Amino acid sequence: MRQPLTERQVAILNAIRAYWLANSFSPSFRDLMGLLEIKSPNGIKVQLTSLAQKGWITFQPDLTRSIVILGESYAELRKQLETRP
Repeated sequence: MRQPLTERQVAILNAIRAYWLANSFSPSFRDLMGLLEIKSPNGIKVQLTSLAQKGWITFQPDLTRSIVILGESYAELRKQLETRP
């Protein structure tokens, strides 16, 4: 079961979703650092680890840009991307 998120975690989740919609792949830690103005890679890692522990995301092993938002179909996100003007 998913646990509630902090405002910061909601912002990070929304940034991941928006990046994926714009680029058709997940952001890197450095991408997220730039988008969210977080100075340290460890700051992103802590937040992403917390999102994973709360059941909102997971990581595909042995891949870069491996963040997957759980409970969302990337096929649905692709459909949104295709229908955008």
